[in-house]
Amino acid sequence: MQVPIVSTDCEFGPAEVLDHGQYGTLVSVGDSDAIAEAVLATLRDRPAPADSQWLNKFTLELVTQQYLEAFGLAEEESFFHLIADSV
Repeated sequence: MQVPIVSTDCEFGPAEVLDHGQYGTLVSVGDSDAIAEAVLATLRDRPAPADSQWLNKFTLELVTQQYLEAFGLAEEESFFHLIADSV
């Protein structure tokens, strides 16, 4: 499913994932007026879906594998399948 993204620009994550706003709208943390306006603008303007090549970086399988590697569990293949099969 491809849906527009509105996110706060917190210190770690959203700016990198959204390529500094290329694939979604980033607003300042704590700025409730800005996020409300960004959500309304997204609903009103209906931006084009993100590029599927970019979206493929964030599949359940790939992100799960990256988490397992980060926690030193990449060799736990049965754990990976347990998570992937539960969705």
